[in-house]
Amino acid sequence: MFCPLAPRALPVVLLVAMCSLKAQAAAQSPDAPLLCLNSCSGNGECVKGVCLCMSTYTGVDCSTEIIRAKQTFPSLAEILPETSAPSSTSLKVLLVTTEVVGPVSNGGIGTAYTTMAHTLRAAGHLVTILFTMGPVSQHGPFEDWVKHYAEQGIELVGLYHPPVRYLPRHMLESYEVSRFLRDRPEFDIVHFHDYQGAGYYSLLAKHQGYPELANMTTVVGLHGPNLWAKSVGNQETIDRIGDLEMDFMERKSVELADHVISPSRYLLEWMGREGWPANPNSFVQPNVLPLSDRNAAELRTSAGDPQAVRELVFFARMETRKGVVVFCDAIDQLLRPQVAGLYGSSIKNLEKITFLGRAAMVQGMLGDRYVQERAQKWGIPWKVISRMGPAEAKAYLADPATGRLAVIPSRIENSPYTVYECAELGIPFIASSVGGVPDLVLTEDHSEALFDPTLDALVGRLSKALADGVRPARPAFGANLNEQVWLRWHEHAKSQKAAQLAAAASTEEKGGEDVVEDVAEEGAKVATSANEEMPFVSVVMTHFNRPHLLKWAVESVQLQDYPAERYELVLFDDASTAPAVAAALDAMEEDFLARGWTIVRSKENVYLGAARNKAVKSTKG
Repeated sequence: MFCPLAPRALPVVLLVAMCSLKAQAAAQSPDAPLLCLNSCSGNGECVKGVCLCMSTYTGVDCSTEIIRAKQTFPSLAEILPETSAPSSTSLKVLLVTTEVVGPVSNGGIGTAYTTMAHTLRAAGHLVTILFTMGPVSQHGPFEDWVKHYAEQGIELVGLYHPPVRYLPRHMLESYEVSRFLRDRPEFDIVHFHDYQGAGYYSLLAKHQGYPELANMTTVVGLHGPNLWAKSVGNQETIDRIGDLEMDFMERKSVELADHVISPSRYLLEWMGREGWPANPNSFVQPNVLPLSDRNAAELRTSAGDPQAVRELVFFARMETRKGVVVFCDAIDQLLRPQVAGLYGSSIKNLEKITFLGRAAMVQGMLGDRYVQERAQKWGIPWKVISRMGPAEAKAYLADPATGRLAVIPSRIENSPYTVYECAELGIPFIASSVGGVPDLVLTEDHSEALFDPTLDALVGRLSKALADGVRPARPAFGANLNEQVWLRWHEHAKSQKAAQLAAAASTEEKGGEDVVEDVAEEGAKVATSANEEMPFVSVVMTHFNRPHLLKWAVESVQLQDYPAERYELVLFDDASTAPAVAAALDAMEEDFLARGWTIVRSKENVYLGAARNKAVKSTKG
């Protein structure tokens, strides 16, 4: 039975050696703190005498390492047939995303999904973008963006958001996505991203056998889950239940998808270390690069001559995960008089510092405010540019006469477009060698462009760049070839699904038409008999002065796929006083009567416990 109920947070399993703890407690005074066996072997934290182990260790003292089989993650190119004729059939593809170029100032997710939409449409496929934020826009009316995309042959849909938020936003959006798909089951391939788990309820419904979703091939693209970004990247404390709910939804989405595709091997390996469920159909393939960011020559044969550096440009969102703190620390170091002397004339070449990107939260304040506070003591011109679009930003960096160096000092990364774009366009850059960044840069150019993710390494690399200039590093692969792999994979995925459906239909065939009719008739009898044997379920719902939420609560019961004749709803109104309640209950009476359901209107307010007990007396289950 599919129901939009809150997912439970993942349980924490504590294995406790009771005998050891009892003996330990007996040996200590009542006021002494409880110690842990073997001090948790250095692989966990002792809390009230119990070891809370790190994710890769287990046991009462965290001494047992969890050995997971090393997974291999092929590229999409590796699984494609060697020869395949292009299909003449247009695919219907849905891209479900929280970001889209135009309505919002997007990041990597928006770039990836918008580019994929244009790529598929240019290949003749029918493409719909479902924007989970709804019909909203930060840049002009949303309707104008709908027309803009329609002119390019792409359907842009703002996800419906009910006027009353009866679930936390991430759960509500995920549930509304599942309703959208059940209303529009025509899609061949549906793409979700991992972040915030927008695909959770759809994937769960498909897993439970919803016929509307059966023919769809589902894909979860990995761009960076919520806890990875918040706790690992931004070092934020996880103090909201919503973060745990999102974590659960993201993990289950990865588990339930038909395919999981990551632009880097790094994130798949990180998920394995963190205990995420393994999906056997997990692949690695770089994101598609926008046409505007591609070099006409496809791949440069050499890195070229060094380009002088006079302006350091922090090229990323101003947030902890993107390295704004360590960048400011490095500038402090370079400009400190006693340190600047070590680098001689190289520091004199530095004329300006620029921060090119949107502001996010950094140590409790907005990133631009954080930069302002840090820059006061630098004694050198600096500025923040936060309103440039992607094309303008790259044009700002690309002119070799300006002496600008893009600095991308991220703490963690999956597969950042900033690195990908700079390498492809020949923009001088340096980047921290973290996550999937090395996969984007030609191995021969790693020493030129990449540095270890430490303050000392960044200071050293910046001083070298100012002294000697920087050769623009080259990309590790061709953008056009990568695009062709994605297009071929979509057609391959469609043919795979068609073969699976044909095989399933073949196994169901039992002979001629008479046999088929007999089977169908027998199946109907079995289904009827099975329904009659299923327990009759009574759902009890109590209500007091919440008419604006009542409609959604009742609807969630109406939408169950449990046999309608085998369950009922008893709605007990506990003497509500709000004027709108009577009208709301009256509006439901006819439907309740048709379903055999019951509305009980109490004349006195008896409070929750008694209300439930009284409601139970009216049930039949």
